[in-house]
Amino acid sequence: MSDTSDGEHHVSQFENQRNEGEREPNAWAFVIPFLAFMLIGMLYPKFDRVYRDTLDPAVRVDTDNEEIVLEVNQVKTRNYVVLIGLQVVVACGILFYFRRTYFEQFPLSFNWIAIPVGIIGVVLWIGICGLGIERMILEPIGLSKYVEVRASFNPFQQIPDQTYLSIFLALRFSLLALLVPIIEELFLRGWLIRYIENPQWWVVSLSQLSFNSVAVATIYGVLAHPGEAVAALVWFSLVSWLMLRTGNLWDCVVAHAVTNLLLGLYIVRFSEWHLW
Repeated sequence: MSDTSDGEHHVSQFENQRNEGEREPNAWAFVIPFLAFMLIGMLYPKFDRVYRDTLDPAVRVDTDNEEIVLEVNQVKTRNYVVLIGLQVVVACGILFYFRRTYFEQFPLSFNWIAIPVGIIGVVLWIGICGLGIERMILEPIGLSKYVEVRASFNPFQQIPDQTYLSIFLALRFSLLALLVPIIEELFLRGWLIRYIENPQWWVVSLSQLSFNSVAVATIYGVLAHPGEAVAALVWFSLVSWLMLRTGNLWDCVVAHAVTNLLLGLYIVRFSEWHLW
């Protein structure tokens, strides 16, 4: 009688643990960092917008005389640096607050394959962007100038003070190579595409997603990078392949971080500020 009772107790305990493990995590932990990051980004000052209209690395601004504007209002520059700093502080705070949720869903580990995937990703991104494929597709229908790329903000020209410049670069690379990969991958692959796969998203394995769910990640990438749509399509598909192969969110984060870090170093080294 005692043995049966003990057995029932262990079975009951196991069922409780399993149910706890399948309890819905706080979805806001994955959404709030992304929303906060995007909302602050929407406050960035409106620098002169540039367009890619030739295969040359030179870009022009959308002004009446179409000349390159090299000087940006110093107030805009200062506000830009402050907002980037705010993004770093807010993102770190939110991620730290929800850290337990992330590690419960995705125990911290990564496979070394993520590093070469990230390296291949940056080579593909730079190479495809350099081809100007978007322009070549839209030029025959007269829409090539609307292939929008990022404002060509050169911190070495706009921030003469070396201390201020160092602070900006530290903040910018913190976002680019660390916080953006974590925030974007947590939102996109940690929650969004899993939710699309199954409303009980917390039980969905990243290695067993359907084509439709995986395609959402690529569509998001294209919409988020309209000026580099083809490069985004290829890069996000590559990282989705990595996700399906390993089923590990942190592999996607590492690959994303490697690509962004190398891209940032490339931009600074070769002054390709339109990729910034």
